[in-house]
This record gives sequence, C-alpha cells and structure tokens, in this order.
Amino acid sequence: MKISLLVTGTVGEVAPFIPLALGLMDAGHEVVLATRGMFESDIRKHDIPFYKINKNTDRTLSPEEWKDLKSQNVAAIRKMSKEVFRPSFKERLQDAWEATQGADAVIYSSLFYPAYHVAEKLNIPCIVTSPAPFLSPTPDFPYMFITAENLGGFLNRLTYELYRLETSRDYDLVRQWCRNTLKLKPHPRFMKYLVRNNRPVPVLYYYSRYLVSSPTNWNRDTLVSGRWFLKQTQDWQPPPSMETFLAEGEPPVYIGFGSTVGTNPKWLSGIVMAALRKTGQRAIICSGWGGLVQSDLPESVYYYGDPLPHDWLFPRVKALVHHGGAGTIWTGLRYGKPTLICPIGADQYFWGKALCRLGVGPLPVPQWPERKMSAEKLAAAIKAMVTDKAMQQKAKAVGNALRREQEADPVKKAVKFINFQIDKWNQQLQ
Repeated sequence: MKISLLVTGTVGEVAPFIPLALGLMDAGHEVVLATRGMFESDIRKHDIPFYKINKNTDRTLSPEEWKDLKSQNVAAIRKMSKEVFRPSFKERLQDAWEATQGADAVIYSSLFYPAYHVAEKLNIPCIVTSPAPFLSPTPDFPYMFITAENLGGFLNRLTYELYRLETSRDYDLVRQWCRNTLKLKPHPRFMKYLVRNNRPVPVLYYYSRYLVSSPTNWNRDTLVSGRWFLKQTQDWQPPPSMETFLAEGEPPVYIGFGSTVGTNPKWLSGIVMAALRKTGQRAIICSGWGGLVQSDLPESVYYYGDPLPHDWLFPRVKALVHHGGAGTIWTGLRYGKPTLICPIGADQYFWGKALCRLGVGPLPVPQWPERKMSAEKLAAAIKAMVTDKAMQQKAKAVGNALRREQEADPVKKAVKFINFQIDKWNQQLQ
C-alpha cells in the first residue's frame, strides 16, 4: 500500500515523521514523505522517498518580522500575508495534490489540513497528526492557542471552535484549489475538518501521555502513541573545546531556543547572561535559529552556534532552559532534567504550564511580551531547578516513565493504529 506523509513546520514537528516512515516501510508499505527542503538530507540518508514542498516560497521569518507579528503591526502583517503566508500556503496546496498521486492513504500534519480534500477527491483514507493535543475538543483543558489557563469544562470545550475559524482564514484559496484542481464541489467556510462522511477523522498524536494525560471523552479513533524517535547514535563528535569545558567543572545548565526565532536576540542574550551571573551557574548556550548572540562570554559559559544532537548533550547537563518545542521537551525529560520553558508562541505556553503542573519545572518565563522576561525571573527559575530536590526527583521519575514508553515502541503502536484505521475506512468507503 502506498501512503503519502505530508508534514510542515519546525524540527520538532517534522523529525518524528522519519521514524514513522521507516516503521511503515518495515510493515510493508510504500511511502513518500513530503516536507520542506531543509529536511531533505536527513530524510534521504534513511532511503525514504522524498517530495519537496514549498520549493519557491520556503523561508523563515526574520526577528523583525516576528516582532511585527507578535505586536500585531497591521500594516506589516498584511505585507507578510501577501508576500509570504498566502504564496506559501497556495504552493502547499498544489504540493499536497502532487505528493499524493497514486496514494492509497494520506497521513498529514495539522498544518496540512487541506489534504483532507485530497483524500476526499481520491476516495482514500486519511489520518491527521499533531505533536500536541489541540485538535480534539475536550472539557479538560482549553484550545491551547487561546490560553494555557483552565476555563472550566463548558468554556474549555467551546474554545475548540477557534480551530474552525482558523481553517477558514484561507477559505478563498482552498475553495479555488478544490474547484479548479480537485474538481470538487464548494465546501462550507466553517467546515469540520475532523469529521468526514459523518464519522470522526482519525487523529494520531505523537506526544507522551506521561506529559498530558488523555481526556476520557476522546473517541476511539484518537490515539496518543508516544513520541516517535530514531534510536540514539553516538556518531556525533563534539568540538574538543566543548569536551574540555564539560570536563573542567560541574554539569552546566543548557540554554537554547531551538527553531524559534526571537524578536530581539541581543536583548535576550543580555537577559540570559545577567541571569547566569546572578546564579553563578555554568552554562552551554546553543544558538540554533533562536539567534542568541555570542559576545564577551566568561569562562563559565560555552557558546555553540550550530545545531547539535540533544541526545548527546542533555545527559551531560543539570537542567534545561528552552523555548518549549515538543521534541526538546521530550528529549530533556527523557533524561530526567528539570526544565524551564521560555515560550514565545504556538503551543509553547501550554507545555510550559503543563510541565509546571507536573512538578518538573518552574512556572514558564515568557519571552513575549518583553516586559514578562527579566534577569531576575530567569535567575530565580534557574536557581529553583538546580536546588529544588523535589523537582529534580519528579523529573527523574518522569524520565523513567518516558524511557519505559520508548521501550514499548511508540512507532509500532502508531503503525498498528494506522493499519487499523486504513482497513476500517476502506470498508466504509467501498
């Protein structure tokens, strides 16, 4: 059976699709993994067929554009929409159609929601995926892009209507594509993308139930499989200077903001350095896309400007400070490390509060708006992680649970779910 996998987003969203593709191939399926070009080499080295999406429009926002977006600069947002968002989305629609030619089923990330219409056109099963629990309505917690605070059962469930509003934002482009390319009849502006043929669209979540427990009201077509991962390799060799730094003192604190572009890297770097001075902690600062600036670093701080494997570094540090990407959270906690989330957007606020409730980290210290971030707040949070024995023990306990979950093979669990749902939908679609 040929299965098309469609995913876009950051490393934390895309990387898990590599082990999922390998798991499906091991189960006898033929797959094609369609995603952004920046991931092509990682995908092809595993001999996974690759289709490049957004060939002409793939780019990340600059810190200035992020600041305009966060501050609701209407003129700037309109310009970005015209020059970046809409062209990229329009190209992604055509990519979804081309990448699914000859497919017997399609599995797509939530940002690729128009793939629903491709499955409709081809009359094939579809499954939607997400690294965070925001697709399935529940009274247990609200739609995470509204608030991380519990609003109570009725209001929590009501907030999920916002997902329909968000998918309606590009209705004109999707409607035109459905009409002209797919030759489908017009669909409602506020359609329910989680219902098809009066039945629930299967939802496959790839986060851990040990971080957020599954609501009891979710239907049987929803699965939380655990994080999909590649088995750890020790191929990566650190610079000798990093090995020397790690050997010369107590384990440092890791600080890095992954694939989240900050609005003011120079300001954020100053906050980080001031907080480290207040705590007296050693630190490894990893720039990544987050853009932390290297300047006048003391001997107690090691700066690394390129991406590095978290599986190698995280066992060697005492605590973590990062943006709150789902993949970084999972890896850090798998090694039992207390974690502080400094969110800037998306699902990061939700995860920050979730880790605090679990007792594995302090209250999040948001990067935005800037008035919420200070050296004093960051220093207090770091101090809590390195001195609070209860927090450290809880992080170790969660780490043990995540390693047990890993040993149970979440990819195998996901593949079993996929096979069941495809068979079920094929019977319904005949």
